[in-house]
Amino acid sequence: MKTTRIVTDDKKCVGCEVCELTCANVNFGVNNPKKSAISITRLGGPEGFHIAVCNQCGKCVKECPEEAIALINGGYRIVEERCTLCGVCVEVCPTNSIWWRPGVRTPVKCISCRACVSNCPTQALVFKEISLPS
Repeated sequence: MKTTRIVTDDKKCVGCEVCELTCANVNFGVNNPKKSAISITRLGGPEGFHIAVCNQCGKCVKECPEEAIALINGGYRIVEERCTLCGVCVEVCPTNSIWWRPGVRTPVKCISCRACVSNCPTQALVFKEISLPS
């Protein structure tokens, strides 16, 4: 099965937080970048910024003991009714892009909704078609 994932270019990121704010608004109904499923980190010096976002690798799906992560609408999503808050998905994420966020019951991860890509002013985020692991 094919889907799209967000591909990042840290060199194009200027740290404006538009992607974080867009995600928080679209997915959580708040204007708070700390509740986003994408994270921008200032590296300092000439390195600039690092963008952390789920690459849809599926490792969390394989490791979740409750089968609480499922492929829904082209992206892996945490199914709140099944999640027991064990945190295994957070621990095993190879890109460190599943987080506990304040005020959100389950861990938070990107669901490939595309809102952040559409709003990135520097095109540091783009979509790439990938084959999902079976």
